[in-house]
Amino acid sequence: MKKWSKLTAFGLCAVLGASAAFAGCGSEAETDESGSGEVIRVAWWGGESTHSAMQSALDAYMEANPGVVIEGEGANYDGYKEKLLTELASGTAPELFKVEPQWIAELGESGYLEDLSQHYDILDLSEIDTTLMEYGEYNGEQIGIPTGYNGMVWIGNEKLMDEYGIDAGTQYTFDEILELGKEIHAQDPETYLCSVGQANCNYILREMLKQKSGNQLVSEDASLGFTQEELQECFEWFEEAFGSGVFEPMGDAELYANNFGENPLWISNNIVAEYTWLPAIVAFRSTLDKDTTTVPLYSFTIGEDAKNGATNLRPDGLFAVPKGLDESRLEETLKLAKYLFTDAEAGALLGDAFSIPNNEPQLEAAREAGKIDDQIARGAEMASETAGMVENVQSSNDEISSITSDWLAQVCYGEADASDAAAGCYQEMQNKAESLFG
Repeated sequence: MKKWSKLTAFGLCAVLGASAAFAGCGSEAETDESGSGEVIRVAWWGGESTHSAMQSALDAYMEANPGVVIEGEGANYDGYKEKLLTELASGTAPELFKVEPQWIAELGESGYLEDLSQHYDILDLSEIDTTLMEYGEYNGEQIGIPTGYNGMVWIGNEKLMDEYGIDAGTQYTFDEILELGKEIHAQDPETYLCSVGQANCNYILREMLKQKSGNQLVSEDASLGFTQEELQECFEWFEEAFGSGVFEPMGDAELYANNFGENPLWISNNIVAEYTWLPAIVAFRSTLDKDTTTVPLYSFTIGEDAKNGATNLRPDGLFAVPKGLDESRLEETLKLAKYLFTDAEAGALLGDAFSIPNNEPQLEAAREAGKIDDQIARGAEMASETAGMVENVQSSNDEISSITSDWLAQVCYGEADASDAAAGCYQEMQNKAESLFG
């Protein structure tokens, strides 16, 4: 199994130091009303800071290439995938668009996406981390361009961490976290060690299972890589975490699952930490009072017996191109993609909008421009130190993921006990894996 190389190979330490199914389903041609040429549409999701940074890069490209007209389509995440699939099916998709790594198998199977490896004469991606490139591969084709490094870390309220003696440099075990959380909740019943929604609980579960088994969740032959007993042990951990006040009740956490920084308990200093993707660190920090700071913590481990790393390190996303573009439009789109994801000027403008840049020219340019957030950089380094295997397409499949998420939610809400949930989840996963990949 391929492991991650340290991000320090790309100078991340220097950053920290410096900052302490269908051919022909492509887009229908759209013409610029000024008559200067065809419009290239680019779509992505994110917050206002991401939209602003991306638009700045697009504007710079248009200024340097006056014959090219680009329409940026920054969006919210909710509903993005559904809209994109509709556009792909109707032949109205943007020329360049962002996708999640876990969508690659579905999109690759449908045949919607251009094989970018056929165009390396225009789109040179040799500077990008080769391990990240794997996330954009499907059946021997390179159908996605990885954006920056992303990983899940705990982001902590430093004031509360100091108060309760939690060390940001320690990688705690899951058992230690239970004990810490119980002590905190006993001292103040209004305070919780963690607040985690359903989706992020599912990420924790998946990493816990890989630590226990050392295997992919679903292998290429459709067999499961863990036992029902291991799944039950994980469910029992969550059962105790929610039942003993270590985690904020799931129903309350879910109210802010897509905007955790607005959780009143976080704002009032009653939640010590949240599990999140690196780019969200800034949003969490922004809602705390000016005297309270945040700090990233290592992902939790099962301990010395762990057979895999504790962190899911992957691209923040991938950008793809639909099949069916005419030759000139395809060439212009590939040139734009090369600029956005490998050019130093774009790196300086984008900064960490799509997390930490994954190639040395853009990383160095972003660092020199002061566009790398200290805590995101530190979180990325921590994620790289504890990263596990590259997840295969079978394991990252949305349908497989939704099964573990749904059963885990029943445990977290107290609607099913760990034993029954493990039995039901394991059987459903076996059946689904066989139907999808058998």
